[in-house]
Amino acid sequence: GSLLHGWANESWSASEEYLLACVREAQNSKGPVLECGSGLSTVVLAVILRQSGRALWSLEHHKGWGERVRATLARYGLRNAHVCEAPIVDYGEFEWYRAPLEEMPRDFGLIICDGPPATTHGGRYGLVPLVADRFGARWTLLLDDAIREPEQEIASRWAKQLDASVETLGMPTPFFRITPTAKRVTI
Repeated sequence: GSLLHGWANESWSASEEYLLACVREAQNSKGPVLECGSGLSTVVLAVILRQSGRALWSLEHHKGWGERVRATLARYGLRNAHVCEAPIVDYGEFEWYRAPLEEMPRDFGLIICDGPPATTHGGRYGLVPLVADRFGARWTLLLDDAIREPEQEIASRWAKQLDASVETLGMPTPFFRITPTAKRVTI
């Protein structure tokens, strides 16, 4: 609670429970981490990932907010975090970040999705159509705001598209944990 209060962005910050889940998953994952939407989680994750020499890529559509997060990262020497200015653009069926895909890794082991804002056409759906080819061989995707109907629909669509399973975790502010379905080995 005090971390969230100190960050002074409570209306937009992820819940403490979601933030802790992000930290646990970051500690247990391999490879770089992709974060959709930057903030306190960006700083916390950068500290965690720096210990293992791993990179964090964070997409942020709000220029001023991205500058604030980058300044905080610089203040603490967290050079392993890349906050990318990524405006929301129209892809037809949905709007999503214009991510610098050509610069980004191809083996994200953890994907944390708490953006773009719910008012974006298509919500957070664009992540999988645009970035799934950059998920590593083993990955976990955390999607915040599981209490919202659009996120429930998106999680279900992603699960089908990715051949993945969905768990709902966290109370009173639930989130989804999406992981690849184990493939059956035939002999």
